[in-house]
Amino acid sequence: MDTTESVYPSQVDRWLAVVLIGGPLSILGLGIYLLTLHLWAGVYCLFTGLFVGLLMYVLCVPCRYTLKADHLHIQAGLLHDKVPYTEILEATPTRNPLSAPALSLDRVKIHLAKGSFPGYKLISPAQKDKFLAELTSRIEAQPPTPV
Repeated sequence: MDTTESVYPSQVDRWLAVVLIGGPLSILGLGIYLLTLHLWAGVYCLFTGLFVGLLMYVLCVPCRYTLKADHLHIQAGLLHDKVPYTEILEATPTRNPLSAPALSLDRVKIHLAKGSFPGYKLISPAQKDKFLAELTSRIEAQPPTPV
């Protein structure tokens, strides 16, 4: 069994980067403008822009997927998820737009064994083909689970 770790950063769609960065920057810009008109409205917008920007940062950076010896580790900012290879049935390319720890719509759907909710994980590794090949080989190298 392969004991080395492979880290795959998330692919990032440009339009999503514009939304995630542009949203808080727009609020900050509005806050700076409002400071000249109404102090408290400007302060409120500045605070809101900083809060939203910080929240997006801690929930998105870093967004990466690590293939470890016995599981797939998914990290999106402060959020972590561990998926044992023994629970993965298959991995297929998809463009599913549902919320996921993925910064692109060019995604991989990880189908999980029965009993796992929601039954799949969506991720977006930058080197999708290489990731799928390595994930498949690691799943196949796992010892069979006792019945």
